[in-house]
Amino acid sequence: MYSYSMDQPNIEKYDDQQYRVPFCIEQVTVGEGEEGTQQYRARSLFVLKNPSLAEKQALIARKLNEDIGAYIYGYYDAGTQQTFQAMIAMDDVPEETKTAIKAIFPWIQSCLGYYYTKKAEILASSTPELIMWNFSQFDTTKPDVSLSSIVSGS
Repeated sequence: MYSYSMDQPNIEKYDDQQYRVPFCIEQVTVGEGEEGTQQYRARSLFVLKNPSLAEKQALIARKLNEDIGAYIYGYYDAGTQQTFQAMIAMDDVPEETKTAIKAIFPWIQSCLGYYYTKKAEILASSTPELIMWNFSQFDTTKPDVSLSSIVSGS
């Protein structure tokens, strides 16, 4: 979920027990034409203390990790990946099926390559809250392979 503000968001006391830590901060235009205004859009996470830079980097890197997991598992969860790996190892699975399944792993590797690049940026940055990521760029390169299509033979 995003929040919007006219000023660039900073870490702030949220309530008696939590701090709000914005991340993935970007400047966007809200509205169209003369009605449009420049605002900041950010995602937020909540922590019990005002984090140091190293803690902020770790927190944001953890959110990146959650996002890559949700993205890849949204298409191929751990059980599906394990089933595909088992099918590749089976002698009675046709070679064309194995070839289709094998197309998935380079796609996952490309997603992970992007993830590790962004993680390194976050961990090296003095302003990790400004680092953006977007895994949907990999939607167009995702192989059209699903476990149900493999099992049903369609």
